[in-house]
Amino acid sequence: MAPKKSFSSSRIIKNQKPILKAVPAPADLAELDALVKASDFVSMQTRIGITNNTAKTELLGDDHVKLIEFSEDTLTLEVPKNVGSQGHNLTLNITVYDGSQSPLLLVCTGKIEAFEALENKIGKIVVRFIQYDVDAWRKFINTFSSRQDDIETFFRAARGY
Repeated sequence: MAPKKSFSSSRIIKNQKPILKAVPAPADLAELDALVKASDFVSMQTRIGITNNTAKTELLGDDHVKLIEFSEDTLTLEVPKNVGSQGHNLTLNITVYDGSQSPLLLVCTGKIEAFEALENKIGKIVVRFIQYDVDAWRKFINTFSSRQDDIETFFRAARGY
């Protein structure tokens, strides 16, 4: 039987690269308090009412409607499957509560450009805007963009760079 090879643990440790990188701690507690504010953790809530003008149905401020993403002239929503299908015309009533100001209201009409059936009676739709208030849409985008900027600033400060 061949003798077993032994390994020196000191040899392994000497050759390993550190897994975690040291991050400098804030200089004092005042700096830490400036970083972490309770208001930074208030989540934005979005209520979306949908009127399907093609099928003559409504879904008003339902908790099952979720904003997934938005672009310059589209919204992607997670909705109950029976909201509509590709080509249907919708009116969207979107209210955003961010805790710092009065709610933002956006009313727009659009067409379902794409529909994808997901699990558990849920679907994903892409709605392309047909008619909307450009200023209200800019405020909507800025509300979410500024929230994202706040989060990124927090993480940069917490990491020390």
